[in-house]
Amino acid sequence: MQEIYFTLFIFIFLGAIFVIIGNIINNRSALAKKLIDVDTLSGVPFGIPIAVRGKIVVDGIALIGPASGKNCIFYKSSFERYLEPPDGRAFNDLYWHQTAAETVDTIPFYISDDTGKLLINPEGAEIEGMHVSEKYFMPSDNTDFRSPLRVKESSLFVGETVNVYGYAFLEGNQKIMKHSRNFPLIITSKSSDQIAYSNGNQGRMIYQFGWVLIFITVIMSALLYIRVF
Repeated sequence: MQEIYFTLFIFIFLGAIFVIIGNIINNRSALAKKLIDVDTLSGVPFGIPIAVRGKIVVDGIALIGPASGKNCIFYKSSFERYLEPPDGRAFNDLYWHQTAAETVDTIPFYISDDTGKLLINPEGAEIEGMHVSEKYFMPSDNTDFRSPLRVKESSLFVGETVNVYGYAFLEGNQKIMKHSRNFPLIITSKSSDQIAYSNGNQGRMIYQFGWVLIFITVIMSALLYIRVF
């Protein structure tokens, strides 16, 4: 009986977690609908959620993607080793196993248009629409490893055009967009309408699933109570 009660507790706990997560996503969708589109980077306002668009440029040295070998301002990479499958099975993705924690690196960058440029600090940003690259290293007599290695990379390249959503601040004489408590910094290829729509649908589904899970658990608890007493 204790196991049943424990299982019901887990279900109602998970339901509450889903409700909370769904509510957070719904709030983000509502904030995305309040984004103010700014047509030119020379006239960026402060204190309100804005949507800006521009080409990624870097003052100084850019990052180099470990798999793509291209200049980038953000990358996330992982190293995987191929383990030989049993029974001589064919070479496939099932036998790649990550050998080290993911490496994430990023640098501040600018987005620019014909009117000017705006500094972006991507620390803590939510980044979507990244390019995925892979690079393979095969074993040979000149290396210390005896099975294939694969580097997987997700990155944003210098020179591509992105949308940035969030708050702008003035630090000294420099305008900058960065993560804030009021709205997460989002760097993506999606429009603000797409962000609001996709998050709204996702939030509603998670929120409703959480309440369904709670409702079913309550009904099961009531039936169990009636049966016992």
